Amino acid sequence: RDLHSFPTRRSSDLTPRAKKSLELALRAAVRRKDHAITPGHLLLGVIDQRNNVALQLLQAEGVGSDALREEVSRRMTTPGAA
Repeated sequence: RDLHSFPTRRSSDLTPRAKKSLELALRAAVRRKDHAITPGHLLLGVIDQRNNVALQLLQAEGVGSDALREEVSRRMTTPGAA
């Protein structure tokens, strides 16, 4: 599909948690001095937002948020490590 065929969303359409995740993704991009928000930044935003279902499921499987954050950051820095 063409990018322009997707429906657009206003920030007012987003849930408070979605807004917080996007804010944290932006902070991650700024902190890393990146010029764009990537899926990796979005994942870091979700990880940094405590008490979310995705993180709880991962933690139930033994994946800690600190280890996950480090691995995502490593893959964002290492070319071809995706």
